[in-house]
Amino acid sequence: MTYNSRPIRTLIILVAIALLAVGAAHGKAAGGEAAAGDKAAQAFATIGNWLVLGPIAFPWPAFHDEADDFGVAELLRVDPVETEELWPSAGAGLAWPREPELTWTAAEAGAQGVELATDGEVPQMAYLAAYLESSRFVEVELKLRSHHLLRVFLDGAEVAAKTTSESAPEPTGKRRRRAKGKDSVIAGELGAPLVVTTGKHLLLVQALRDPAGHESWSVAGELVAKEANLESAAAAVTVSTSARHGLRIADLLDTDQVAELAISPDGEYVAIEIRHPAVPAEWGERRVEIRRIRDGAVVRVLQGGEADLAWAGEGTRFSYQAPGRKGTNLWLSSLDAGEPRRLLAEVEHFESYLWVPDGKSILYSVSEPAPADERGVKRYRSLPDRWSGWRDRSHLYQLSVADGSRRRLSVGRLNDTLLDVSPDSRRILLSRTRANTSDPPFSETELYEIDLAILEPRSLCKLTWFTGASYSPDGKTLLVLGGPGSFAGVGANVPEGKIVNEYDTQAFLYDLRSGEAEPITREFDPTIADAEWPHHGDGAIWFRVQDRVWGRLVRYDPGTKRFTPLAADVDVISEFSVADAAGTVVYLGSSVDRPDRVYAQELGEGSEPRELLVPDAERFADLELGKVESRSFETGGTEILGRVHYPPDFDPERKYPLLVYFYGGMSPIDRSFGGRYPKNLWAAHGYVVYVLQPSGATGFGQEFSARHVNDWGKTVAEEIIAGTKQFVAAHPFVDAERIGCLGASYGGFMTMLLTTRTDLFAAAVSHAGISSIGSYWGQGWWGYHYSATASAGSYPWNNREVYVDQSPLFHADKITTPLLLLHGSADTNVPPGESQQLYTALKVLGKEVELIEVGDENHRIQNYPKRKLWMQTILAWFDKQLKGQPEFWQHLYGDEAKPKG
Repeated sequence: MTYNSRPIRTLIILVAIALLAVGAAHGKAAGGEAAAGDKAAQAFATIGNWLVLGPIAFPWPAFHDEADDFGVAELLRVDPVETEELWPSAGAGLAWPREPELTWTAAEAGAQGVELATDGEVPQMAYLAAYLESSRFVEVELKLRSHHLLRVFLDGAEVAAKTTSESAPEPTGKRRRRAKGKDSVIAGELGAPLVVTTGKHLLLVQALRDPAGHESWSVAGELVAKEANLESAAAAVTVSTSARHGLRIADLLDTDQVAELAISPDGEYVAIEIRHPAVPAEWGERRVEIRRIRDGAVVRVLQGGEADLAWAGEGTRFSYQAPGRKGTNLWLSSLDAGEPRRLLAEVEHFESYLWVPDGKSILYSVSEPAPADERGVKRYRSLPDRWSGWRDRSHLYQLSVADGSRRRLSVGRLNDTLLDVSPDSRRILLSRTRANTSDPPFSETELYEIDLAILEPRSLCKLTWFTGASYSPDGKTLLVLGGPGSFAGVGANVPEGKIVNEYDTQAFLYDLRSGEAEPITREFDPTIADAEWPHHGDGAIWFRVQDRVWGRLVRYDPGTKRFTPLAADVDVISEFSVADAAGTVVYLGSSVDRPDRVYAQELGEGSEPRELLVPDAERFADLELGKVESRSFETGGTEILGRVHYPPDFDPERKYPLLVYFYGGMSPIDRSFGGRYPKNLWAAHGYVVYVLQPSGATGFGQEFSARHVNDWGKTVAEEIIAGTKQFVAAHPFVDAERIGCLGASYGGFMTMLLTTRTDLFAAAVSHAGISSIGSYWGQGWWGYHYSATASAGSYPWNNREVYVDQSPLFHADKITTPLLLLHGSADTNVPPGESQQLYTALKVLGKEVELIEVGDENHRIQNYPKRKLWMQTILAWFDKQLKGQPEFWQHLYGDEAKPKG
């Protein structure tokens, strides 16, 4: 440990060190003399090792001597590197402006800290990095000593600065005023307050040598804490130079995300649309990378908002959208040569487009916004009139690529949604949806064909649970995706007396001549997510399916009627694209222990996937995850799948708090990485996480998914309680007194409901939960539509058992679990009143409850800083309730008697 050079003080400190135990493994000292003469603050850790970059000459800007207000303090503020992106390790390089790549090197601090070499009469810059890892939320202070200038960053954000150097001439005029301010400068010492949450954090020091200062250039650092917090800080915080880390919120939010894939018709190239949140801005950036499939090399990058890239019918021509000042521009380009050509200029309310297979024209849709009533009132015309944009009308146009001429293809009172173009380029397939108040789901979709030569529409069929449709390679058949009840229920496969779950999407082959539909997935348990039927190749259909908790690609042969899964290298495939010649497929996927990546795979027998892209691979290079194990159980004769996520440093001899996560609605919790409710993140914060897949989810077969209908948690609650009890009984490392549960949307409803049925849980979190099924049915934008399946045939006036008995609000007096309610204030799916009602009831009843509304956010929290705070809020609540650590919650929201802010 390094101390100042005053002899008496040094003697006192050395005696104190001799009397105190020193945590050598982490450089910790239990106690010690106050760092700056403050008896209330004591040192508990010395930063004995740093990663150092530089030093390197950092010359004055030209004519700096003419500027009275530009001195060393201003030079310190010049940022040569992006601190937000840094996560250094020994031996790693970093590009420095106008210099060869520099390398981070490990340096051990001596008596005066890390000595930095001085050279020349110009200023010099260096960076020092160390990692702070904490097992809990703590507030500590960093004490740095240096005779020269310093800036301190924690996870890329500046927390303090020292803007003067010792033995340098006193600043005058403007320089004096700029040099002072709120910086803590005491005899070469800088105090930087640090808020350290659970996990690993980068402590970065930017050091600047003032050539006018004659003192040696070194940096020494230690961590101090107030006496009241000293013991907990010393036990929680370690300091190292290792970049290895558990999953962080930044790893989930600050990363590139693949949004779309488009493979070229010949299977030689793939266009990958990548989005980045542009941290910490609210809105993100996006780009399109075109990569050669055989080696993954990038051959073209489109930046500046370009998106929705589509390949022409053949060759290497492609089109893409780009924003203009008044509307959307559509551009045509090629990988071969030549400058891009603008096909459409400044089209207002442009929606989407599709190439005609012959490559001669493009079909596109434009929305016509409905005029608002200038009186400020709105008379509802139908149930879906509550939906934003319902009165707007989308219509179709055709653009000739050769001469730029355009014609309008459709008008009318309904939206025209373009689905596909026939392989011979002569017909288009579209859908139109009408409100239908008389029959669930209270809307009806009609499929049409339009002959492009005469623009004559032909009605094909009407469907109530329609998902999508496309042409077969010969143009004689349609592949239609919809609920089991489509086409008079020919796709249904449930026991007598059961009602099908219309969200369990099935596939049908619809004969355009006879009008008959053949269900091809009725005996196939996985539910259909989407499909592609290439116009050339072997005639096979490619389905992306939800197979229980796995997301797979499956090839279907219409001749043999056989399904063959692709042997992919991930648990969940989320996007895919098949070459028109059907020789190659590219897909995006992830696993519970592996972030997203893009693969290419030939479709021959024995082919292996090739990795094309791992977004932000460097960020995840040092990631440490805990193991994930399957953990299923049986109840009522049914196997309920589950899995457990362990902390990275799991020790079976310890006792851990447990978080139980579930959804309980119509879709399972798949094995993808991250997501809005990241199990690996919670595990990294010291929780064992148990994930259950209760009855009613799709992907397990129609009988299983039909259990959701008119159940509203009766079966699911029993399964969650039984599964949790079995898990705890079988695992002695789980503390039965510290169990939390959480869910969102329907899972939020299940959280509320569970707290009325059991006192098993010591804390609970409900995000966007439904407290009153009746009010959700009537007020939620999709409440009545969702309930057409979830509550098939049941309404508030004819089924009290569902709408009252299963509504948590009517059983609020039974809740004893501390409950956190989270809701977006602009949630249209589940209105915020659902949480407000239960909050009101529990407050009146004197129960422990918190309600946090996230302003101007809908069902999903999208705004970057608000989403980060929302994720922190969940962790802070469980830390308070299950770990007995209220400090993080108090930091975010203050005490109830003294609200923060």
